Parts: sequence; structure tokens; C-alpha cells
Amino acid sequence: GMGFVDPGIINVEKGVSVFSAIMPGWKNVPVKKYLEEKLVFNVFLINTSQAKVLAEHSFGGGKGIDNLIFIEYGEGISCGIISEKTVLGGYKEIAGEMGHFNFPGRNEKCKCGSRGCLEAIASFAAIENRFLHCLKSGEKSLLRIEGRHVLIEDIAGVFEKNDSLAEKVLGEASLFLASAISNVIKLLNPQVVMLDRNFLKLGKKFIGIMIEEANKNLLYGEK
Repeated sequence: GMGFVDPGIINVEKGVSVFSAIMPGWKNVPVKKYLEEKLVFNVFLINTSQAKVLAEHSFGGGKGIDNLIFIEYGEGISCGIISEKTVLGGYKEIAGEMGHFNFPGRNEKCKCGSRGCLEAIASFAAIENRFLHCLKSGEKSLLRIEGRHVLIEDIAGVFEKNDSLAEKVLGEASLFLASAISNVIKLLNPQVVMLDRNFLKLGKKFIGIMIEEANKNLLYGEK
């Protein structure tokens, strides 16, 4: 057989990709049926965060850890969960959608249709759009944009140089990410939390601030 990793909400029983916030138009796709007709062998559907935490638990840095969380980060935000050696999917196999935690008082529209989601506030695209909006509104930065889209690597570069606008935008994103991560830890009490390598695109300074803020929110015994 073959495993098919899908970047969204899936129906494992029916083998259908229900919805993906980062892939417009990818709705109710009968992935399992289509692939099995073409390949003539069994296909198992799993979402990306579950696949990543399973891979780390089986072969990577999470090997031998019975309770593990993998924070997936980039264009989307999610977490894969290993609880007592088992991948935790929940009733509809959509456990771990931390990118769609809602934050009161935030009105950013998310691709899922809701507002104030973590993904709409602190994903790569959200950070880039927020920085560019502030820049176009006249806020000062070391970064100069001339007829092109601002990239997350550019923002991270000037953040390391203590750029005021980068500190504002990334500082805000780090607080929301830290809050979400600490809440997941309080809910699931894992042994280890692994961060997606995409966090490295934001630099060590950002990661340090985010982890420090997350630790401030944890209960005694969780740090």
C-alpha cells in the first residue's frame, strides 16, 4: 500500500480530503478512491502534521518518546500529536488544528472563513502581509521594498539587526505563537515539543523570544 499525506482536514474512513486552508479549491477530493483506481493497491490518507509527528516518533528525534507534539509551521500552522505511543486524530481526525485557534479582538480573515485565527495572524504569509502593510503606511524600516513582495527571510534579516518595524511585527507574532504552543502543552502535557525546521527561517532571536514567552505561560512542572 501507500500513504498519501494531505495538507488539510481529511476523512480517513472515506479517504476524502475535506478541506485545505492553504490550497484553494481543494475540497471533498476523493483521494483514496482516485489513487486506488490508478495504482491498484491500498492507499491510506493522513494529514501532514500527523505524518510529521509519526515520522519523528518512528525514525527521528522523537524516537522512543511516548508523548510527543510536533508543531508544523510555515504557510499553515498545525500540530501532530503522539499520545501514549499513538497518533491522536480525534473523532473526525482533525485534532491538532492549532492554526485555527481564535484570538478575541483580532479581526484578520482566515482562509478557513473565520476571523482571528492564529494562521491569519502568525503564519509566514500573515507576517509578510502585515509587514508590507505597515511599510506602505509609512512606518520606517531598514528594509526597502521596490516593486516586489516582501519575503519572510528579509524580515527576519532586519529583525536580527533590531529593526523597529520587524521587532513590532515579529514580536507580535511570537506572542501569539507562544500562547498557542503553551496552551497545547497545558492541554496535552507532552514529554517533548518539536518545532518545524521552518521556524529557523525566522532566526534564533525569534525562536528564543517565542520559547521564553511560552515558558512564562506554563504551569509548574511543565517547563
